[in-house]
Amino acid sequence: MEANIKDRIKKLLALGRSPNPNEANYAILKAKKLMVEYKFTERDLLRYDEKPIKVDSNIYYTTRREHWMTGLADVISENNCCVFYMITPP
Repeated sequence: MEANIKDRIKKLLALGRSPNPNEANYAILKAKKLMVEYKFTERDLLRYDEKPIKVDSNIYYTTRREHWMTGLADVISENNCCVFYMITPP
């Protein structure tokens, strides 16, 4: 159901770029009304199309780990909607 509503809103927003001003205004107003009704933000609609991307990167360090690296990785992952984790070598 939620996916159907998001698809409908996205189609209405696309129709909002119509050269016909009346049709474009109606489509945008209808899309905004649905967004308010179902409590969607523009960010929710953008995130809907995104697919997860997995990137593995290795950072090697000595046994005395630099604590700033952990803090930096945490901030970067939090601000980019991803997860970072550490694996200690055996």
